[in-house]
Amino acid sequence: MTIELEEISGFLRCQEPFSQLDPQHISHVVSTATMRYAPRGTVVVAPKESNDYCFVIRSGAVDISSEDDSDSATVLLDRREAGRCFGYSTILGDNASRYRIEVVEDALLLAIHRDAFLDVCHANPQFRDFFSHQSRRMRKAAQELAHRATSKMLATPCAEFMSRELAVVSASDSLYDVAHAMDASAVSAAIVVRNATVVGIVTDRDFRSKVVGKALSVENPVSEVMSQEPVVVYPDTPASHALLLMTEHGFHHLPVVEESTHAAVGMVESRSVMRLLKNDPLFLGRDVARAQTADELTRVRSSSVLTAAQLAQRGAPAQEVSALLSVTADSIAQRLCQLAEQRLGPPPVPYAFVVVGSHGRKELGFVSDQDNALVISDDFRADRHSDYFSQLGTLLCDELNQTGQVHCPGEMMVSNPRWRLTHSQWRESLRGWITAPEPDALMYAQTFFDMRSVFGDHGMVRSVHDDSIAAAHDSRRLHAHLAAVASRREPPLGFSAVLYCSVVGNMRTLSILKKVEFTRSFSSPGFIHL
Repeated sequence: MTIELEEISGFLRCQEPFSQLDPQHISHVVSTATMRYAPRGTVVVAPKESNDYCFVIRSGAVDISSEDDSDSATVLLDRREAGRCFGYSTILGDNASRYRIEVVEDALLLAIHRDAFLDVCHANPQFRDFFSHQSRRMRKAAQELAHRATSKMLATPCAEFMSRELAVVSASDSLYDVAHAMDASAVSAAIVVRNATVVGIVTDRDFRSKVVGKALSVENPVSEVMSQEPVVVYPDTPASHALLLMTEHGFHHLPVVEESTHAAVGMVESRSVMRLLKNDPLFLGRDVARAQTADELTRVRSSSVLTAAQLAQRGAPAQEVSALLSVTADSIAQRLCQLAEQRLGPPPVPYAFVVVGSHGRKELGFVSDQDNALVISDDFRADRHSDYFSQLGTLLCDELNQTGQVHCPGEMMVSNPRWRLTHSQWRESLRGWITAPEPDALMYAQTFFDMRSVFGDHGMVRSVHDDSIAAAHDSRRLHAHLAAVASRREPPLGFSAVLYCSVVGNMRTLSILKKVEFTRSFSSPGFIHL
């Protein structure tokens, strides 16, 4: 067997349900399969078309959507990432596909022909049952979504989540007065009225493009730049309809008016809907708190990722979507820590489970791997306590991987003893990285600037973080390195890495990562906490 085939075999042996197969069947699958590259936007399987392959995602991600026969609209059913499969339903059932399967992140796909796939299914009933169950689950999800226009949270009336802090101005008011009113109310849009009736809306973007961009006098009336006769909603309008209007028209603000008087009573912003979702039980509620196994938490994460993906499709800001994903990941990690302690017993000494990098900044994407560590009390004694924390680290990383946050390729995880250190060892390590000349050490330093405690003794983590910031204050080498990294950063390629940002002033060409790097380089000398 060639090195390439051995590598593919090793990959499959780590994925369900291929991990259940004996070496002979793994070899049969690999020897007959082909590797395909599919760039973003490729429709691998189209609805109502035949398909003869089971695809295993080697890298990248795909969206699986179902078409609504009533209006040909698509409904996102699932987003699948590395290690997961698709296409098997057309082999085990009808050959015509029920779904549209599109690549959303450049992908390497292992294509297993139906003949080899069925050979293995016939020889391994459990293998076939796994895929049959997945097919049934997907069909059920498609049926539920087709008959349910909105979820419970999106049925919430606007009155329950709209902003009541308003800047209401007259159509004859000057641009200067309107800007002052918006600033005083700390809002990004003003409602324009005439005789108490809403006749227009003006936003921060209007001021940038129509006033500053065209050097318009601030003494001119707001009626010259406002959007006239804006689309409005009512207090009892469901969130789903408000979100649909925003998506259809490209709006970020919708005035809420009383139906009888047309008087303004609130404002719905795209971020208002996101805040509604953040507080929904789907992400933080009883499902996570009641989960007793990693399998149950996997279902919670799958639901939250699906909802986040649907919001991203509707144009929600990347920062808000990634914040949702991060909040979900935090909750799952906390629950896994609790379950691990129930299984292993109380920890012998205090500790904290921390996340770093994009997770530490609450900027997780759909395809984010693990970056975590343990900060352990200085009361730790290797001869008595190492076994406990070794088991804890392995258990946490494996179950996080099971729930969808995959293992870190660079092994920056608590399963690696390198990232399980005592409070004093962390302080010493961070100071060493900050002052060391090696690029790798400086890379570690900037990664751990984003250290955030998710579970355990938060005080220890804060102490380590404060100490690292103090050390960074005087490190000229670190400042130079951060500035160099920021200037070399390439532009972003896609949403899943959470790199895009809204267009704001002269920073429109910068990605989120570039802003993060520049912020680090300017804040560390000034002793600012990120």
